Amino acid sequence: MTKRNSGHYKALEYLAEHPELIGVNPHEVLTASIEQVLFHQGKFYCKIDLVYELRNKKALIIEYKANGHRRLIEKGENQLQRAVDFYEKVKSTITEGRLITGIVIPY
Repeated sequence: MTKRNSGHYKALEYLAEHPELIGVNPHEVLTASIEQVLFHQGKFYCKIDLVYELRNKKALIIEYKANGHRRLIEKGENQLQRAVDFYEKVKSTITEGRLITGIVIPY
């Protein structure tokens, strides 16, 4: 199974197309980027599941964990914090992070 055929990737695609599922007005979304890899000074910094860049010049970062296992949630929280720090410090963008767990996406 290729990465783009995985259930996780399909869920991210669905969330990118339907931000209203997590309380984001679709008309406020300029772009939605799936599995964005961030680099700082030429070095890998972190990988984000989903980033919405909004019309109000803010960003919303989503880390999606379908399995609500405690270890995965802790990992997701760490990934989310690194990504929010990156957007705020490196890109100077006001950023909100959300960890989404255990949602069954109806794709």
